[in-house]
Amino acid sequence: MTVRIGVNLPHSGKKATAQGIVEAAIQAEAAGVSSLSATERLLWPVAPVRTQDGELGTPPDHQVVLFDTLETLTAAAVVTERVELVTAILVPFFQPPALLARRLATLDQFSNGRLIVGVGQGWMREEFDHVNLSLRRRGDGLDDHLAAVKAAWGPDPVSYSGRFYSIPESYLGPKPVRLGGPPVLLGTQSVPGIRRAARWADGILPVTSVGSRLEDLESALRFFREATNDEGRPQLDVRLRAHTRITQEPLTGDRVPCSGSIDQVRDDLLRLEKLGVSEVCLNQTQIGVPFEQQLADAVAVKQSLT
Repeated sequence: MTVRIGVNLPHSGKKATAQGIVEAAIQAEAAGVSSLSATERLLWPVAPVRTQDGELGTPPDHQVVLFDTLETLTAAAVVTERVELVTAILVPFFQPPALLARRLATLDQFSNGRLIVGVGQGWMREEFDHVNLSLRRRGDGLDDHLAAVKAAWGPDPVSYSGRFYSIPESYLGPKPVRLGGPPVLLGTQSVPGIRRAARWADGILPVTSVGSRLEDLESALRFFREATNDEGRPQLDVRLRAHTRITQEPLTGDRVPCSGSIDQVRDDLLRLEKLGVSEVCLNQTQIGVPFEQQLADAVAVKQSLT
Protein backbone atom coordinates (compact mmCIF):
# COMPACT_ATOMS: atom_id res chain seq x y z
CA MET A 1 0.00 0.00 0.00
CA THR A 2 1.20 3.52 -0.81
CA VAL A 3 -0.16 6.46 1.16
CA ARG A 4 -2.49 8.52 -1.01
CA ILE A 5 -2.23 12.33 -1.10
CA GLY A 6 -5.17 14.73 -0.91
CA VAL A 7 -5.54 18.50 -0.76
CA ASN A 8 -7.90 21.00 0.83
CA LEU A 9 -10.09 23.05 -1.48
CA PRO A 10 -9.49 26.84 -1.40
CA HIS A 11 -12.90 27.63 0.07
CA SER A 12 -11.70 29.85 2.90
CA GLY A 13 -10.03 33.22 3.18
CA LYS A 14 -10.81 36.67 1.84
CA LYS A 15 -9.74 35.66 -1.69
CA ALA A 16 -11.94 32.55 -1.90
CA THR A 17 -14.41 32.57 -4.81
CA ALA A 18 -16.90 30.12 -6.28
CA GLN A 19 -15.03 30.09 -9.59
CA GLY A 20 -11.73 29.51 -7.83
CA ILE A 21 -13.12 26.52 -5.93
CA VAL A 22 -14.46 24.90 -9.11
CA GLU A 23 -11.23 25.49 -11.04
CA ALA A 24 -9.18 24.10 -8.15
CA ALA A 25 -11.26 20.90 -8.10
CA ILE A 26 -10.69 20.39 -11.83
CA GLN A 27 -6.96 21.06 -11.53
CA ALA A 28 -6.56 18.77 -8.53
CA GLU A 29 -8.24 15.81 -10.19
CA ALA A 30 -6.15 16.33 -13.34
CA ALA A 31 -3.02 16.36 -11.14
CA GLY A 32 -3.90 12.94 -9.74
CA VAL A 33 -4.58 13.68 -6.06
CA SER A 34 -6.81 11.18 -4.31
CA SER A 35 -9.20 13.47 -2.44
CA LEU A 36 -10.51 17.00 -1.98
CA SER A 37 -11.40 18.18 1.52
CA ALA A 38 -13.47 21.04 2.88
CA THR A 39 -13.63 22.13 6.48
CA GLU A 40 -16.43 23.63 8.59
CA ARG A 41 -16.58 26.64 10.87
CA LEU A 42 -20.06 27.82 11.87
CA LEU A 43 -18.78 31.24 12.94
CA TRP A 44 -15.71 32.91 14.38
CA PRO A 45 -16.54 35.78 16.75
CA VAL A 46 -14.62 39.04 16.60
CA ALA A 47 -14.04 38.82 20.34
CA PRO A 48 -11.44 36.23 21.43
CA VAL A 49 -13.03 32.80 21.47
CA ARG A 50 -13.15 30.75 24.64
CA THR A 51 -11.85 27.22 25.20
CA GLN A 52 -11.25 25.10 28.25
CA ASP A 53 -7.63 26.28 28.13
CA GLY A 54 -8.37 30.00 27.81
CA GLU A 55 -8.69 32.41 24.90
CA LEU A 56 -7.47 31.76 21.35
CA GLY A 57 -7.57 35.28 19.95
CA THR A 58 -9.29 36.87 16.98
CA PRO A 59 -10.19 34.95 13.79
CA PRO A 60 -7.37 33.98 11.43
CA ASP A 61 -7.56 35.48 7.95
CA HIS A 62 -8.14 32.09 6.34
CA GLN A 63 -11.41 31.61 8.27
CA VAL A 64 -12.91 35.10 8.07
CA VAL A 65 -14.66 33.92 4.87
CA LEU A 66 -15.62 30.25 4.64
CA PHE A 67 -17.77 28.76 1.88
CA ASP A 68 -20.11 26.08 3.23
CA THR A 69 -18.61 22.59 3.44
CA LEU A 70 -21.32 20.59 1.71
CA GLU A 71 -22.08 23.13 -1.02
CA THR A 72 -18.34 23.42 -1.73
CA LEU A 73 -17.98 19.66 -2.10
CA THR A 74 -21.13 19.45 -4.22
CA ALA A 75 -19.69 22.03 -6.59
CA ALA A 76 -16.52 19.94 -6.77
CA ALA A 77 -18.53 16.76 -7.31
CA VAL A 78 -20.21 17.97 -10.50
CA VAL A 79 -16.93 18.93 -12.21
CA THR A 80 -14.94 15.81 -11.23
CA GLU A 81 -15.32 12.08 -11.78
CA ARG A 82 -12.79 10.15 -9.68
CA VAL A 83 -11.46 12.14 -6.74
CA GLU A 84 -12.98 11.45 -3.30
CA LEU A 85 -14.71 14.26 -1.41
CA VAL A 86 -14.07 14.58 2.32
CA THR A 87 -15.79 16.64 5.00
CA ALA A 88 -12.90 17.49 7.31
CA ILE A 89 -14.30 18.18 9.79
CA LEU A 90 -18.11 18.47 9.95
CA VAL A 91 -19.79 19.06 13.34
CA PRO A 92 -23.12 17.18 13.21
CA PHE A 93 -24.66 19.10 16.12
CA PHE A 94 -25.15 22.18 13.96
CA GLN A 95 -27.88 20.46 11.90
CA PRO A 96 -30.80 18.19 12.84
CA PRO A 97 -30.06 14.53 11.98
CA ALA A 98 -32.74 14.25 9.27
CA LEU A 99 -31.50 17.39 7.52
CA LEU A 100 -27.84 16.36 7.71
CA ALA A 101 -28.68 12.86 6.49
CA ARG A 102 -30.49 14.27 3.45
CA ARG A 103 -27.75 16.79 2.64
CA LEU A 104 -25.00 14.17 2.88
CA ALA A 105 -27.00 11.70 0.78
CA THR A 106 -27.61 14.41 -1.83
CA LEU A 107 -23.87 15.10 -2.04
CA ASP A 108 -23.17 11.37 -2.22
CA GLN A 109 -25.59 11.09 -5.15
CA PHE A 110 -24.05 14.06 -7.00
CA SER A 111 -20.59 12.49 -6.55
CA ASN A 112 -21.75 8.96 -7.46
CA GLY A 113 -20.65 7.58 -4.10
CA ARG A 114 -17.36 9.41 -3.63
CA LEU A 115 -18.19 11.04 -0.28
CA ILE A 116 -16.17 10.41 2.90
CA VAL A 117 -17.80 11.92 5.99
CA GLY A 118 -15.32 13.23 8.56
CA VAL A 119 -17.06 14.37 11.74
CA GLY A 120 -15.99 15.88 15.05
CA GLN A 121 -17.50 16.93 18.36
CA GLY A 122 -16.71 20.63 18.03
CA TRP A 123 -14.99 22.73 20.66
CA MET A 124 -15.99 26.40 20.37
CA ARG A 125 -18.45 27.41 23.08
CA GLU A 126 -19.75 30.34 21.00
CA GLU A 127 -20.85 28.01 18.20
CA PHE A 128 -22.74 25.78 20.63
CA ASP A 129 -24.33 28.85 22.23
CA HIS A 130 -25.52 29.94 18.78
CA VAL A 131 -27.35 26.64 18.18
CA ASN A 132 -28.61 26.64 21.78
CA LEU A 133 -26.77 23.49 22.82
CA SER A 134 -24.54 22.79 25.80
CA LEU A 135 -21.00 21.55 25.25
CA ARG A 136 -22.05 18.69 27.51
CA ARG A 137 -24.08 17.34 24.57
CA ARG A 138 -20.83 16.12 23.05
CA GLY A 139 -19.73 12.51 23.51
CA ASP A 140 -22.89 10.46 23.96
CA GLY A 141 -24.79 13.13 22.03
CA LEU A 142 -22.56 12.61 19.01
CA ASP A 143 -23.15 8.86 19.14
CA ASP A 144 -26.90 9.45 19.25
CA HIS A 145 -26.90 12.05 16.46
CA LEU A 146 -24.96 9.86 14.05
CA ALA A 147 -27.06 6.81 14.88
CA ALA A 148 -30.08 8.88 13.82
CA VAL A 149 -28.31 9.93 10.60
CA LYS A 150 -27.50 6.31 9.75
CA ALA A 151 -31.08 5.29 10.51
CA ALA A 152 -32.26 7.97 8.05
CA TRP A 153 -30.05 6.37 5.37
CA GLY A 154 -31.89 3.08 5.76
CA PRO A 155 -34.91 1.83 3.79
CA ASP A 156 -38.07 3.92 3.99
CA PRO A 157 -40.05 4.40 6.08
CA VAL A 158 -37.34 5.22 8.63
CA SER A 159 -37.66 5.87 12.34
CA TYR A 160 -35.33 6.42 15.26
CA SER A 161 -35.70 6.92 19.00
CA GLY A 162 -32.63 7.84 21.02
CA ARG A 163 -31.60 9.69 24.12
CA PHE A 164 -31.37 13.12 22.47
CA TYR A 165 -32.78 12.69 18.95
CA SER A 166 -35.76 10.99 17.38
CA ILE A 167 -37.25 10.60 13.91
CA PRO A 168 -40.95 9.69 13.62
CA GLU A 169 -41.73 7.04 11.02
CA SER A 170 -41.09 8.95 7.83
CA TYR A 171 -40.08 8.84 4.20
CA LEU A 172 -36.67 10.46 3.97
CA GLY A 173 -34.75 10.54 0.71
CA PRO A 174 -32.63 10.51 -1.28
CA LYS A 175 -30.55 7.64 0.03
CA PRO A 176 -26.77 7.44 -0.37
CA VAL A 177 -25.33 5.53 -3.30
CA ARG A 178 -23.74 2.89 -1.09
CA LEU A 179 -25.84 0.59 1.05
CA GLY A 180 -25.58 1.84 4.62
CA GLY A 181 -24.22 5.21 3.55
CA PRO A 182 -20.75 6.69 3.01
CA PRO A 183 -17.90 5.91 5.42
CA VAL A 184 -18.01 8.01 8.60
CA LEU A 185 -14.63 8.83 10.17
CA LEU A 186 -14.23 10.46 13.57
CA GLY A 187 -11.79 13.35 13.78
CA THR A 188 -9.90 12.39 16.92
CA GLN A 189 -6.65 11.19 18.40
CA SER A 190 -7.62 11.30 22.07
CA VAL A 191 -8.10 8.14 24.11
CA PRO A 192 -11.88 8.60 24.62
CA GLY A 193 -12.37 9.55 20.96
CA ILE A 194 -10.39 6.56 19.73
CA ARG A 195 -12.44 4.22 21.90
CA ARG A 196 -15.62 5.79 20.54
CA ALA A 197 -14.40 5.46 16.94
CA ALA A 198 -13.41 1.83 17.47
CA ARG A 199 -16.99 1.07 18.53
CA TRP A 200 -19.01 2.61 15.70
CA ALA A 201 -17.01 4.67 13.19
CA ASP A 202 -15.45 3.51 9.93
CA GLY A 203 -12.09 4.98 10.93
CA ILE A 204 -10.41 8.08 12.32
CA LEU A 205 -9.27 11.37 10.84
CA PRO A 206 -6.58 12.77 13.18
CA VAL A 207 -4.94 16.16 12.62
CA THR A 208 -1.41 17.49 12.95
CA SER A 209 -0.78 21.15 13.71
CA VAL A 210 1.58 23.42 15.63
CA GLY A 211 2.86 21.56 18.68
CA SER A 212 2.18 18.08 17.25
CA ARG A 213 4.86 15.43 17.57
CA LEU A 214 5.26 12.44 15.29
CA GLU A 215 5.88 10.17 18.27
CA ASP A 216 2.57 11.21 19.88
CA LEU A 217 0.70 10.56 16.65
CA GLU A 218 2.31 7.14 16.31
CA SER A 219 1.33 6.32 19.90
CA ALA A 220 -2.28 7.32 19.20
CA LEU A 221 -2.38 5.17 16.08
CA ARG A 222 -1.00 2.15 17.93
CA PHE A 223 -3.69 2.59 20.56
CA PHE A 224 -6.31 2.86 17.80
CA ARG A 225 -5.19 -0.48 16.36
CA GLU A 226 -5.37 -2.04 19.82
CA ALA A 227 -8.87 -0.64 20.33
CA THR A 228 -10.13 -1.82 16.94
CA ASN A 229 -8.73 -5.29 17.57
CA ASP A 230 -10.50 -5.37 20.94
CA GLU A 231 -13.75 -4.46 19.19
CA GLY A 232 -13.22 -7.07 16.47
CA ARG A 233 -12.91 -4.35 13.82
CA PRO A 234 -9.22 -4.41 12.85
CA GLN A 235 -9.55 -3.01 9.32
CA LEU A 236 -10.82 0.49 10.11
CA ASP A 237 -9.39 3.34 8.04
CA VAL A 238 -6.97 6.09 9.11
CA ARG A 239 -6.71 9.31 7.13
CA LEU A 240 -4.53 12.15 8.34
CA ARG A 241 -5.14 15.90 8.06
CA ALA A 242 -1.76 17.60 8.09
CA HIS A 243 -1.63 21.34 8.71
CA THR A 244 1.81 21.52 7.27
CA ARG A 245 4.57 23.64 5.79
CA ILE A 246 6.51 22.31 2.81
CA THR A 247 9.99 23.85 2.48
CA GLN A 248 12.85 23.73 0.02
CA GLU A 249 15.41 22.96 2.73
CA PRO A 250 14.97 20.43 5.57
CA LEU A 251 13.59 21.77 8.84
CA THR A 252 15.66 21.31 11.98
CA GLY A 253 14.60 21.00 15.61
CA ASP A 254 11.03 20.22 16.60
CA ARG A 255 8.99 19.70 13.47
CA VAL A 256 5.25 19.23 12.90
CA PRO A 257 4.67 15.77 11.39
CA CYS A 258 4.53 15.77 7.57
CA SER A 259 6.21 19.16 7.34
CA GLY A 260 9.62 20.25 6.05
CA SER A 261 11.31 19.18 2.84
CA ILE A 262 9.75 16.69 0.44
CA ASP A 263 12.15 14.03 1.72
CA GLN A 264 11.17 14.72 5.34
CA VAL A 265 7.46 14.50 4.52
CA ARG A 266 8.03 11.26 2.58
CA ASP A 267 9.92 9.69 5.47
CA ASP A 268 7.16 10.64 7.92
CA LEU A 269 4.53 9.12 5.65
CA LEU A 270 6.44 5.87 5.27
CA ARG A 271 6.55 5.61 9.09
CA LEU A 272 2.85 6.36 9.38
CA GLU A 273 1.93 3.94 6.60
CA LYS A 274 3.21 1.10 8.77
CA LEU A 275 0.54 2.07 11.33
CA GLY A 276 -2.25 1.98 8.76
CA VAL A 277 -2.47 5.58 7.51
CA SER A 278 -4.02 5.27 4.05
CA GLU A 279 -4.13 8.94 3.06
CA VAL A 280 -2.88 12.35 4.12
CA CYS A 281 -4.47 15.67 3.21
CA LEU A 282 -1.69 18.26 2.97
CA ASN A 283 -3.08 21.68 3.92
CA GLN A 284 -0.97 24.85 3.96
CA THR A 285 -3.91 27.26 3.90
CA GLN A 286 -3.35 28.44 7.48
CA ILE A 287 0.04 29.89 6.53
CA GLY A 288 -1.24 31.61 3.39
CA VAL A 289 0.21 29.35 0.68
CA PRO A 290 -1.74 29.80 -2.61
CA PHE A 291 -3.66 26.74 -3.77
CA GLU A 292 -1.56 26.33 -6.92
CA GLN A 293 1.59 25.95 -4.80
CA GLN A 294 -0.18 23.63 -2.37
CA LEU A 295 -1.20 21.42 -5.28
CA ALA A 296 2.33 21.43 -6.70
CA ASP A 297 3.74 20.45 -3.30
CA ALA A 298 1.17 17.67 -2.94
CA VAL A 299 2.08 16.29 -6.36
CA ALA A 300 5.78 16.41 -5.45
CA VAL A 301 5.12 14.43 -2.26
CA LYS A 302 3.00 11.96 -4.22
CA GLN A 303 5.78 11.43 -6.74
CA SER A 304 8.33 10.93 -3.97
CA LEU A 305 6.32 7.94 -2.71
CA THR A 306 6.38 6.07 -6.04
